[in-house]
Amino acid sequence: MRKSKKFIAGLMVMGLVASTAFPTGLSITSLAGVSVYADTESTVTSQGRCGDNATYRYDSKTKTLTVSGAGAMWDDYGFAKLLTDTKKIVIEKGIQSIGSYSFDNLKNVTEVVIADTVTTIKSNAFEYINGTVEIPKSVVKVEQNAFSDAKKFVIYGDVKGYETSAFGYCNDTEVVLHGEAQDLGKALYINGGNITVTIA
Repeated sequence: MRKSKKFIAGLMVMGLVASTAFPTGLSITSLAGVSVYADTESTVTSQGRCGDNATYRYDSKTKTLTVSGAGAMWDDYGFAKLLTDTKKIVIEKGIQSIGSYSFDNLKNVTEVVIADTVTTIKSNAFEYINGTVEIPKSVVKVEQNAFSDAKKFVIYGDVKGYETSAFGYCNDTEVVLHGEAQDLGKALYINGGNITVTIA
């Protein structure tokens, strides 16, 4: 009688595992807290943590990398290093600090949108990206080489508290400034070409 009870209990556990298994068409690979998967019903192909209270997700259809949550992102985590097809980066409301080297070497990026809860952008956070970067009024500190190779900066606040070469190497770069330009001179590192500054 005991054997049959154990057998039935074993079948029930196996049935429970089977019923909670991953859906068909879904495969998961986990490496250092990063989940990469492919699902025929979803275009999100990578997601994971990038801060104590921050997560990221990558949509392969729109080639958009989105960070959401609250507080600070981790420094030099490397979660985006394999997402080289990324064309747009979105930092959502709640994130306050963008970690160093977070989006390093994503050369196909043409648009960066940062929510107005961000106050700090750390060194090399967006190094070697291309395209347009929108910096909200809330940003009061941009560390050295936070950006590099961007073609256009739209800055909604004051350039105050920006470190030397905060914009990295500027070559044929356009800056649209809505605030004061107190530290703009030191933030720009001219590497040939033209720099156009428009006070909006």
